[in-house]
Amino acid sequence: MKRDDWRATKNCASSSPAPSVRHRGASLRENERLRFRVAGLERELEQPAGRPPLLPQSVQELTERLHALERERDDLLARFRQVEAMNRSVAARYEEIEAQNNNLANLYSPPTSCTPP
Repeated sequence: MKRDDWRATKNCASSSPAPSVRHRGASLRENERLRFRVAGLERELEQPAGRPPLLPQSVQELTERLHALERERDDLLARFRQVEAMNRSVAARYEEIEAQNNNLANLYSPPTSCTPP
């Protein structure tokens, strides 16, 4: 969660969606953006750009590149899961602190004046 998003949630009323809901929406938007990016890159790969036909050695190079990209994707997914877990942890901690603040606010009573109005 971005720092500005956290500040905004800190001051929001209780009717605002939970941080995990906002994060889920942001994740879905990012997922959609990346899917469009992948589709665009795949279209670029399909278009012949004056490249010679694939040779057996270039197929092997592409296979190696594919495996490297799959490993990178797996690493990114693992990092994404870690960040997602950390985000859930931060959201839970935020809710705990918010509950503590509410409890403290309920304990506070303004001093009363001893003189009649």
